Amino acid sequence: MFLFALVSCAPSACTEEPSTAPTMSDGVTLPPSDDDWFSFAPDMTADDLDAVIGKALETPGKGPDYTHFVVIRDGERHGSGFEQRAFHLVLGAGVKLPAGSMRVQREWRASGMVDGNNEQLQTNGLAIVVEAGAPRPYPQATHDAVHTFCRALARRVPIHPDCIVAMQEAPYTDAHEADADERALAASARREVPFPPIDGRLTIQAAGGPIEVGFQRRTGNGIQVGMMLRRSFDRKNQGMLFEYPHHGARSFWMKNCRIAIDLAYVKKGKIRQLITMQPQWGQPHSVLRYHPSNSAVRFALEMPAGWFAKNGVNVGDRVVFE
Repeated sequence: MFLFALVSCAPSACTEEPSTAPTMSDGVTLPPSDDDWFSFAPDMTADDLDAVIGKALETPGKGPDYTHFVVIRDGERHGSGFEQRAFHLVLGAGVKLPAGSMRVQREWRASGMVDGNNEQLQTNGLAIVVEAGAPRPYPQATHDAVHTFCRALARRVPIHPDCIVAMQEAPYTDAHEADADERALAASARREVPFPPIDGRLTIQAAGGPIEVGFQRRTGNGIQVGMMLRRSFDRKNQGMLFEYPHHGARSFWMKNCRIAIDLAYVKKGKIRQLITMQPQWGQPHSVLRYHPSNSAVRFALEMPAGWFAKNGVNVGDRVVFE
């Protein structure tokens, strides 16, 4: 397995020797960092995590373009040794690790084993587990650790708040037991992450006059995830632009999408096709509907359902990129 070089951390946060590991009053000790994991004490900061997260994102197949989701679950759902098999981060809760401490994998593998029935979240997300046996509700130190990590991650990746979810909040086809504490942990983390900024602007030359649209851009792997898990578009006249390297036949689906979306296929600066797509939240592959383009295109623009009709946008209108 490829391992990257150790990066320097604040002495209070990244433990290198067992003798310097923080110990709680009940004798629980944070393990030292090793070849596979960094160890962080409960008083870690976003600065402490920043270099580690940046280096981990250099792992092939797990770079910024592949990191769209954070999925949180409780370790009670797994047996011993889960740290090495399934998760990118393990949060201490005062059972075996100090409450609020964190173990972070040096290498973020392509699959986090989030769930066998949802490969998008597996391959495009980071999996966080709260150690087995954690008291309920989770201590504030555990919430603080998740907040710190998410703030540090948002420095490197435009993670959207809606894409930080508890296990049961993801759209699985199999039933998962609802867990209020996991949901509360994810909800508090979502409040810590701002909406990502827009990536660019374009103007649609509609019959009633020009309309300026801000957009978040999706290229490469990001095209696969689009608006998954999102509850809304963030700002007025904001959309999501899908940019392909060349013209070709394209097709969209609404797997794991919560809201209805308008889609415009754009070719050579003109809207060639307008489609309204209905959400298919949690539905299996066998019933997913595809929305293909009727010609080869390079761009697709998603907006809130009804936006094109409301703004008088029609097939044939020009699209000008700034």
